[in-house]
Amino acid sequence: MLDFFSGSGTTAHALMRLNRQDGGFRQCISVTNNEVSAEEQSRLRKAGLRPGDSDWERLGICDYITKPRIRAAITGKTPAGDS
Repeated sequence: MLDFFSGSGTTAHALMRLNRQDGGFRQCISVTNNEVSAEEQSRLRKAGLRPGDSDWERLGICDYITKPRIRAAITGKTPAGDS
């Protein structure tokens, strides 16, 4: 599965759950940008930040939502370390 708009990582998460249920070997390539919301973007620009700055990037959808969700689906642990 190629998911060009992976956003929150739902497709990858669903494929992992299906594979676990039936022993399947489905794969997913998740493609997303690391955009921040318009409101967040405004706040970050007022703080003097720009895309590419680490404080900007850590709040983007890929780094803040997608990666942690997929990592949790793989490991079974939330970003806080809970199972």
